[in-house]
Amino acid sequence: MTKASRRPLLEIGKYHRNARDAEAYVHSLFLEFEPGISLRKAKTGRLNTPAPGGETRSVSFVDAVQEARETGTVEPARSMLGHDPYFPLSFGIISDTKGATVRITSLYGDKVTMRTPLRAMAIHGELAGDILYHRKAACAGSAYEDAFRECACHLRSYYLACSAMVEVFLYRPVHFELQLQANPSEGLKRLGQPSGSFEERLELWVHEFCGQPFSTVKQTAEWSQLCELRRARNSIMHPPDVVLGIEVKDVARQLNLVRRGVGGFMNMLRKMQGYRSLAVADRLETAPEVRFVG
Repeated sequence: MTKASRRPLLEIGKYHRNARDAEAYVHSLFLEFEPGISLRKAKTGRLNTPAPGGETRSVSFVDAVQEARETGTVEPARSMLGHDPYFPLSFGIISDTKGATVRITSLYGDKVTMRTPLRAMAIHGELAGDILYHRKAACAGSAYEDAFRECACHLRSYYLACSAMVEVFLYRPVHFELQLQANPSEGLKRLGQPSGSFEERLELWVHEFCGQPFSTVKQTAEWSQLCELRRARNSIMHPPDVVLGIEVKDVARQLNLVRRGVGGFMNMLRKMQGYRSLAVADRLETAPEVRFVG
């Protein structure tokens, strides 16, 4: 085996955003907190937002730009721009003690009881982290020395996490509205009892939450790329053959589908609802690009 064959054939970028894009993103956050603030003045300012434990997190413009470059967003500042009806700012619990009982109650009354040691975080944040992790791991494992085993393993996990991310995003408002509304619509009730194909459920969701025809969604690149990711996921869940394989060169393109097919798709629906983009969707929509270097 040659030395060259041991290097990964897939290369992933270091940053979510370039410097100019990150600067514009952070300036837009400053404008939300202080309307009319110039870029020049913002560059000397700080973002002050709540942090766990009742403390305040303060981040300078320069540090916020760096965070936006590295993660695609600036947390928790991005989540503090007014109350979000479906994805409010949330903090997690991590404990390495043993035997303690922890009861977690959500903003909408959902209750979960767990025993330590534990990790309990917002599901959408966890799934976004999973997707980004599996992308990096698939690239790191794209060397021939392990017969591309790690690459294939993480690619499959990436497909599953992408599908789960979209399902969670779509079901969250359904779950909350069913809890809050005394007389939910028939469409909302149907969405609360998932049946039918994904496309049928999404068409009903777009009607209920966006008030627009599904054709508006179906003609977008975001929809097309999401469908490709779901077909890949279905090939694992419902394999049409006895062979499960990957083409390493095409894996780069597959790993880049999350940018528009998941992050872009979620933010597109948010815009159709009249809401701001989601921080987790921003992370995925700007996920570092992958390229084949073999």
